[in-house]
Amino acid sequence: MKTCYVLRGLPGSGKTTWAETKADEFKRQGHTVSILSADIWRQNSDGVLVYDRTKLKSGHMNCLSHFIETVRMGAIPIVIVDNCNIWTWEYTHYLRIAEVYGYELAIMELTPPVKTCLERNIHHYPENEVRRLEATWDGVPLCFSQCVYPVDVPTEVSDGVVV
Repeated sequence: MKTCYVLRGLPGSGKTTWAETKADEFKRQGHTVSILSADIWRQNSDGVLVYDRTKLKSGHMNCLSHFIETVRMGAIPIVIVDNCNIWTWEYTHYLRIAEVYGYELAIMELTPPVKTCLERNIHHYPENEVRRLEATWDGVPLCFSQCVYPVDVPTEVSDGVVV
């Protein structure tokens, strides 16, 4: 069965860690997996993620374009969209497109306390931006409510390591 996982969470909530961990697990089971993220278009020449609000739109457009091509081809059975997806309009197009191409849907919500997100925010989002995102978080539309799965994530950070 083809499955599209759409991750939702603040920067530092554990989305990328979840995506990489699950992708490794699926690969060990013999599945092909694609992780798509706008983050790769925000890396500097050293591969470090840099928060630059002016690059957010183009990063998300590139991610969506790659997503459409991936699900249209249908050769990759497990697709993980690793973006914040704070607002409904940011992720519903992924869900609708995945449905058109026969993918089962799973919305994975990672919602640790904001304090935890700020402590492990490797994406260098400013604190005021993370708090703004939290304050404007959209609920999932009723038509997709059966696809929502809360994810328990570790909330303790010790010397920069999640425990």
